Amino acid sequence: MNKSLLLVLMLLALGGCKELSPYLETAQTIANQAGQPSRQESTQAVRLSLNNGIDKAVTSLSKAGGFSSSQYRVPLPPKLTDLASKARQYGLGHYVDEFEGSMNKAAEQAVPRALGIFKASIRNLSLSDVIGLLRGGDNAITDYFKRSAGPALTQAFLPEVRQVTGQVGVTKDYKALTDRVAQYGSLVGWEAPQSIDLDQYITEHAVDSLFAEVAKMEQNIRQDPMQQASALLRKVFSYYQ
Repeated sequence: MNKSLLLVLMLLALGGCKELSPYLETAQTIANQAGQPSRQESTQAVRLSLNNGIDKAVTSLSKAGGFSSSQYRVPLPPKLTDLASKARQYGLGHYVDEFEGSMNKAAEQAVPRALGIFKASIRNLSLSDVIGLLRGGDNAITDYFKRSAGPALTQAFLPEVRQVTGQVGVTKDYKALTDRVAQYGSLVGWEAPQSIDLDQYITEHAVDSLFAEVAKMEQNIRQDPMQQASALLRKVFSYYQ
């Protein structure tokens, strides 16, 4: 044990001795400095850790192929599962693949819009928010972002997705898929589904995937605080673990 810390503990243990009373306040201060982080340290550490984590989450999902993993991939809307099955049945599977690929590309290109929204939520953290996140449950950070940033993310993503879907050809690929299948489906009385809001569907999935990545970041911080990049982060997260 550190000698100075041992001395502090001895002084605190002898707190009933009047002759030592002038030293107790100093001893308590030293003990706090050795273990408990200050308010400023806690706030600084949480903001730094969240900024680092959000940067990684957004970078991971916005890079080429960011939505290619099974965990994050934007699947076909449930209403289109029968359409996809018919397409593959008629040897038109490549139309399905192109359509699904364009949806995922649209999600990737929309994700960078999230960075500024998350950063604003981090800047607005109060001290009570910080302590709540440190002392909260396993999902406290993720839940905070869902409350503080969720609505803004959906609002910001939707026009971006709408613009990107036109650029990457989501609507074009969807029309090509439905038109080709309809040529065959009409022979057996099958019709393509109507009223599918692809932009809203992609937006919701992109936001959900982003929060899943944030949850993974939070889990890493809480499970192994000693792996944090700086001594300050290690001190704060280890103390509240």
